[in-house]
Amino acid sequence: MNDGGNCEVVVKTSGFKDIVVWNPHVAKTAGMADMPKDGWKSFVCVEPGSVQRPVTIEAGQTWDGLMGISLAMLPDLQSQVAEKMQTQQKL
Repeated sequence: MNDGGNCEVVVKTSGFKDIVVWNPHVAKTAGMADMPKDGWKSFVCVEPGSVQRPVTIEAGQTWDGLMGISLAMLPDLQSQVAEKMQTQQKL
């Protein structure tokens, strides 16, 4: 994320041992109807996975996996946003 370092990305998972970060690059982006032609330049996908140790599920068994992603503004950005909102309210 190109935000100047003012946000923190938090990824929490349950049932997964790995986080996979990937980019579709030129060829795969061309096949994505909802992605601009050069969208790969500013896009990453973050997904949970069990890459190093795959999960094996036998017939009749169940398995659950969960993932949550959140963005948190760091204090410097929070103060900038608050200042901007105060300025706009004065206008």
